[in-house]
Amino acid sequence: MTANPHNLIAPKIIRTGALSPFGRMARMAGHALGLDIPMDPVDTNNPDDHIHQQNPLSKIPCMVLADNSLIHDSTIIIHYLDAFDGQHRLLPDISQERFVMLTDTTIAKGIAEAGLLIVYEARYRDNPEHHSQKFLSMQQAKLQKAMDYFVENMPDPQQTNILSINLSASLSYLDFRKQANWRVSHPTLADWLEKFAQSEPAYEATKRPDDA
Repeated sequence: MTANPHNLIAPKIIRTGALSPFGRMARMAGHALGLDIPMDPVDTNNPDDHIHQQNPLSKIPCMVLADNSLIHDSTIIIHYLDAFDGQHRLLPDISQERFVMLTDTTIAKGIAEAGLLIVYEARYRDNPEHHSQKFLSMQQAKLQKAMDYFVENMPDPQQTNILSINLSASLSYLDFRKQANWRVSHPTLADWLEKFAQSEPAYEATKRPDDA
């Protein structure tokens, strides 16, 4: 049972796209905590979608609470859900360990962010001749360095927390977009993801439709 020791307003829906790695992070956190939070699909390219009023930045995910107030950004949503649950299952209580985990989480999330920037470079520059190879190389370097980091600082695949959620969603996003042959270049990370997927049912529950 959810403790909600801080008397937070209950989450109602998570607005996101089924393909978004950031939306998946938020949804995976909800599933892992046993919270039944429906997903409301978003189309950020549709000017009539309410996301443009719900978030001035038109970004997903966006969590709508029971009073219709809003929480933005996957990291903030996970913080909120963990506080609502009240058992520190996804984040340690205030401690040095908490800030180490959050620092590593920004690196894990950055894998998906770099991957998304690679997608945008192709999506919004229709002519491949206009693609910035310098920019793409910078993003590829970020991917490689971040994955190198986690080879040396690998989280426990048997533990579900904000770090493992972000890392698993980011690596899965690379599988989907195929921006890096990371399973070959970083086989220990591929092994980590398989172990995490077997350990945490929320990973399977939040798979993209193409993975189902």
